[in-house]
Amino acid sequence: MGLTMDSDRFWHLVGQARVLAADPADAEKVAIHATTTFADHQPAEILQAERILWDLTAASYLAPLSAAAYQITAGCSDYGFDYFRGWLIAQGHATSEQGRTAWPTLPPSNRLPQRAGTSREKPGRIR
Repeated sequence: MGLTMDSDRFWHLVGQARVLAADPADAEKVAIHATTTFADHQPAEILQAERILWDLTAASYLAPLSAAAYQITAGCSDYGFDYFRGWLIAQGHATSEQGRTAWPTLPPSNRLPQRAGTSREKPGRIR
């Protein structure tokens, strides 16, 4: 392909993966299609996409989002919060941004992954 991977292109490819998934709310199916979609790119682009993903994951490591995950899933371990943030990114750019900035408006829990963590432990230390 030869293009540089930037945030807009990353989100476009996530959107393509969501279209290919039978259920775009299913983060695992989106991830499978995203893996295939990104694999068609040059190694340098894949590494750039990985960096964008890591940056998005780090940017979503927020106490209000952890609190939302804890409330929505009736408890959320550290591992569950990681899974929740991955699910949020797999929902696409708009939902991911909404989750980071306006956590009370997240979708109802029946659209969230069951594995998001159900322990009653308090969320870990988060900024």
